[in-house]
Amino acid sequence: MKNISESNAMYRLELALFNLINSLVGMPKYTEIKNKILSINRKLRITRELADTKYIAIAGTQSAGKTRLIREMYDLDQQWLSDNEGRGEQLPLFIIEHKECIQPYAVVVEYANDSEQEREITSEELHTILRNYNAENSILLAKLYVPIKYFKQNNFGFVLLPGYEMETRENQKWQQLMRHTLIHALGCILVTDETRIAENTQKRILDDLRSQYLENRQPIVAVTKTENLKDEQRVELRQTVAEAFQFSEQQKANIVLTGADDDNYKKNWSSALMYAIMNTTLNSKQSEAAKYAELDYLLSDEVDDIISLSQVELLEVDSIGINSQAEKNINEILEKFDTARDKFKRKYNKVLTRQTHSYIDATIALTEEAYVDNEEGIKNWWKNLGEDHQVRAKQRIQSMWRDNQNTKNSEPKTIIESNVKALSDLSKDQLGLNVTSEFTRNEQGLINNTSALLGENNSNKVAVLDKPEVQDGIKRLFSPSVISTDNDIKFNSDLSKAIALVPALVMEYGRLMQVAVVTTPDFKISEKMSGDKLIENLATTVSTGLPKFNESLKPIITTMATILAVDVTIDGQIDTIPALIQAVSSTATISAGGAAAGIGATASMAAAGVIVGGYLVYQAHKEVQRYHATQKEYISTVIEYYGDMNIQNSLDQYDDVMENIRDVLSDNLCRAYGLDQKIGKRDTVLRCLTATKNAQENLQRYLGGQQSRLA
Repeated sequence: MKNISESNAMYRLELALFNLINSLVGMPKYTEIKNKILSINRKLRITRELADTKYIAIAGTQSAGKTRLIREMYDLDQQWLSDNEGRGEQLPLFIIEHKECIQPYAVVVEYANDSEQEREITSEELHTILRNYNAENSILLAKLYVPIKYFKQNNFGFVLLPGYEMETRENQKWQQLMRHTLIHALGCILVTDETRIAENTQKRILDDLRSQYLENRQPIVAVTKTENLKDEQRVELRQTVAEAFQFSEQQKANIVLTGADDDNYKKNWSSALMYAIMNTTLNSKQSEAAKYAELDYLLSDEVDDIISLSQVELLEVDSIGINSQAEKNINEILEKFDTARDKFKRKYNKVLTRQTHSYIDATIALTEEAYVDNEEGIKNWWKNLGEDHQVRAKQRIQSMWRDNQNTKNSEPKTIIESNVKALSDLSKDQLGLNVTSEFTRNEQGLINNTSALLGENNSNKVAVLDKPEVQDGIKRLFSPSVISTDNDIKFNSDLSKAIALVPALVMEYGRLMQVAVVTTPDFKISEKMSGDKLIENLATTVSTGLPKFNESLKPIITTMATILAVDVTIDGQIDTIPALIQAVSSTATISAGGAAAGIGATASMAAAGVIVGGYLVYQAHKEVQRYHATQKEYISTVIEYYGDMNIQNSLDQYDDVMENIRDVLSDNLCRAYGLDQKIGKRDTVLRCLTATKNAQENLQRYLGGQQSRLA
């Protein structure tokens, strides 16, 4: 279940790092930084691959027979997997069964044209790619698709690792990538032979591999080249292997003697190997903790190194240095915006987390109550006889997450309503708005206090927006024509206040969008809905779901129109929230308006209205009481996970929207001051660095939560 959020967070970091590469073109240390980023992204992409698909690693020293083992298992010829003379593969090869595959074929996953792409390659290309680790190319990983043989689903496979060597300066990069892959694989088959077990040099390597990377696992040991041994020799060899790997008598089932040439022998050992895989390749808490520790090191060490190098580059390059007053002023304004954005995010995170946990607690209690009412007792046992308990449990949790059926009408019944409550509390605290964060409902349970949620009363004003200096400050920041006009440009003492207000005003606009959603029961949203379609539906919802507004709400909406560069005049024809919001949503620029206009949908809907997939699987115990206790633990764990996803996705969307608003601000200031492309270059790098830092922090936050659960 963790994989969805984990993969999404890693993918966002990968994209941020790729954008950083593009922004640094022309810098003196571009090649060095690019190679470091590509190395990180290979690890992240491989981690995503291993999180989304269950792979068993095929590990061992060079020429131990790893390639031969896979070739024999799938009846492959040397076209795709050939024996190596000397040093072999330097990149992992992901071998995955696919139901639509008739003949084997290979692909590479690479970054091209600003997106991740899968490209089919020839067998010759595959051999070249695997045997030549190239830090500079854009290839992230290689796959070999094969017909279904051992696994009945598409999400299982093997990953053939390069030969395990003691790390040196020459092999460091690809050996580290191999070790990274090994750590994150579901399980491990360690391939060796009789000679290697006896050799001191090989034994030292195997001991290093076992102590550092297999300490918390039960590896399967596949001994190759045993087809010609006699039965008594095989018994003796099995005992030798058990002693070398300190296997118990029970663990001897994990020792599989393999070989070629004899079809019956191959059939027997391949069946034994698959049996061992199905019975031993389960991750322990310790191995999961090792994965997260390794990822944490990657984020805190290697990514930090990239950020530091990029920052040094900016400081040392005179051609794009801070040489003018205009440049200094832009950077100072952007720094003030960054400070305001980060300050608001901290408060948003605090309020959102508190409210989400409140919703989680209520939903868990109500779901457990529903479980007791529908599952416990002999009457329910008879009623549910023959049904799939796991499917029913999954459906119940999904249904309760969408609507927890809280009998307290003032409390949120959906996570979207919970997010509205959090934003309302934030608006009261940050903008001093007189809005309610509680709900009232009619007999049908529908919210009927829209006006109170909007804050439609004469006292509902952002007092600071009444100041002409602040209004002028917003215009100066987001309307280049105003700044560049020679007529009537006066000193503005409240520009800093205007900058500090922007994040709060954008999120208040988002709150209004979300109020429209929760007060309109027929609002349409689906998991695969595009952003444009979501905004279109939102605009329609607003036009029918919100009432006219009074004078007190106009400053917020008109200010948002200024921020989004929408030329809207409030007159007799446009005098309602719906009309103005529709104008903002439909005419705002792509760079800012698309994200900002839809913040009310994207900031919370993405995580709230659609249930994310993936569930924990708990073993059902025979004892009734233990079974019910386990199911209640299941309820709690899944709902807590949904809550974490809501927080994470909401913060991700906040970052995206604020980055778009920053883009507009930076672009407007550069145009207003008439700056050349050099400043745009520097600004691009800085924005890419910010996006990288945000993605890094969000992934670290997720990993921290996962590690605390394992503690």
